[in-house]
Amino acid sequence: MTERLAIRTRDREIPAAFFDDFGPIEDIAFAVREARFLNSDGSTRLEIYWTAPVAKFASANARLNNLDGKQPFDFLIEFTVAEYDDRNRRTVHRVMRKRIDGVTSDSDGMLFPQVFTIERLQVGRRLALEWDVRTLSHEEGELLHSQVGMALRRLDSLSTLADDRRLLEMSDLKPILVNDETGEQGPVYPGSVLTPQVRLGLEFEIYHLRFGGDDRTRYTISYELQRESDPAFKTRARQVAGSQTITSSTDYSGASATESETIVLDLSDWTEPGRMRILVRLRDENSGQEVTRSLDYELALVD
Repeated sequence: MTERLAIRTRDREIPAAFFDDFGPIEDIAFAVREARFLNSDGSTRLEIYWTAPVAKFASANARLNNLDGKQPFDFLIEFTVAEYDDRNRRTVHRVMRKRIDGVTSDSDGMLFPQVFTIERLQVGRRLALEWDVRTLSHEEGELLHSQVGMALRRLDSLSTLADDRRLLEMSDLKPILVNDETGEQGPVYPGSVLTPQVRLGLEFEIYHLRFGGDDRTRYTISYELQRESDPAFKTRARQVAGSQTITSSTDYSGASATESETIVLDLSDWTEPGRMRILVRLRDENSGQEVTRSLDYELALVD
């Protein structure tokens, strides 16, 4: 009975995903990714990456307040993180604020990716994430709607990384953009859509590598790109989709039990849209242990 009550409380107080029933307030699709890392003291650090299309703020403001969307406005994004324990009691409440000036409905691109860090992540904790977008001021007086946008997301049953030197461990994959000409690594990419023109890098850390008889570590990193295209044709029983897989593997040797690595992916040969999974597998050649991490994307084509 107590467990059922806790579940009902969780579902009532912690949003399950993005909602689209905010009344007149705009449902703005914030892009979100998260990654866990192991700190030197054995605790787990959670990094949350997020961004949003800034022009949507101005469009929502224009619609709700009957204004010209091409008129520049200043906005404040209030990002709230509420942490719940295994009994669905809120234990921590954190707020991050980001101001954006001079936004219009013609503004191009996304907000520069933001990073929110939670230190010493606890096992089994749930996070409720909320973004509130507000217009800061208006020369002609008070606005009918100062809050113009909102988004919600829930991260359930978070686990920590293994703090055990006997066990091979690996951080989650942190997606970053890579400059196509210089190869320079750019900002984190929280989005869920890729195009063949994007050079995507995957940063990750490796922990607890085993040393061999020569006091060297030896490990292999392999990645696999699995793409499933939209159904090419239908039968009476099912839809038949095309698929494509690309694999690559590299051997490494080092003198440290902890390493940082980056894989850069080339998607230029992928010519059909569809769902794509990026799978990275780490194998410690001295201990024989393996760890796998993955990310899912939608591959889109740009004319």
